[in-house]
Amino acid sequence: MTVTALLVSHDGARWLPAVLDGIATQHRPVDAFLAVDTGSRDESADPVRAARGDAAVHVVEGSTTYPRAVPGGARDAAGSHL
Repeated sequence: MTVTALLVSHDGARWLPAVLDGIATQHRPVDAFLAVDTGSRDESADPVRAARGDAAVHVVEGSTTYPRAVPGGARDAAGSHL
């Protein structure tokens, strides 16, 4: 079984550290991880980059909706070796 974590966020700098801690300490570790940031105005990408590296963060336009961010992120995660 392969576990992929796909995190979509917008202006989530305040809560992202707790989410990243939860992902890191869950029972079944993730095999692949990708974060899609929908044009955050805060420093949302920073804790993700610190935890998972620059390649784990895909920044899209702020007008990108969640339903559009998920399939794009899933395609990116499927083609990566994160």
